[in-house]
Amino acid sequence: MHKVYYAPWEPGGSYHIYNRAVSLNRLFTSRRDVYKFREKLRRKLLPFFEIYALGCVGNHFHLHGRVRSLAQIRAYLQAQPSLLRRQQRFLDGELGFQEFMGDVFARTFNAYAKAFNQFHGRTGTLFNQTVRRLRVRNDLLSRRLIAYIHCNEIKHGISDMVMGLGHKTTFYELCNQRSRLCAVDLVLERFGGRDAFIAYHRAYKSKRLNALRRFDESRAFGYATPRARPAWAA
Repeated sequence: MHKVYYAPWEPGGSYHIYNRAVSLNRLFTSRRDVYKFREKLRRKLLPFFEIYALGCVGNHFHLHGRVRSLAQIRAYLQAQPSLLRRQQRFLDGELGFQEFMGDVFARTFNAYAKAFNQFHGRTGTLFNQTVRRLRVRNDLLSRRLIAYIHCNEIKHGISDMVMGLGHKTTFYELCNQRSRLCAVDLVLERFGGRDAFIAYHRAYKSKRLNALRRFDESRAFGYATPRARPAWAA
């Protein structure tokens, strides 16, 4: 798997995070599953990772946001009445930042997998290996990525609307400027305000829909099996 899909975690770094269910199973079968996933993100991930956009699409999800600063992370941990062993080791300098953030995401997704398995009466692994993450280097890419995430159901032919997907994406709550999950003010400021945010998504949908549908998500995020080289190319 190409290392670009496992960008190192950096304090203050912005990322596009993607993962899917094993064997093309479903991660989200109902509204309840989406709410449960969001709850795990809010409780276990949000103290360490600021969220800009989320899209939950059947067998996979997209998440965009920023790792909080070291000062913010340390202040949060120091304010807790009790810590997990790995959290305490991180504060004591015994655990590196890569391992710490990897543990944060692993605990978040494992908590959802456990709840999903219990509710649906299944066993075994739910997510496909380690979460993929790509660095997002500037605000232009961030705006495009946020729109891409909010238009992901359109890309897959599940819906033809950006609005109306409820909590499957964060578009509606950003429009309403009220969210328990997203950094609303920061996201809207990046677009130039609420009206500009909505207009950007409308333009993105109308101008980039064909490109969205041609985009090979599996290959782009490192899931596709490489094609065998033809004999003449050996």
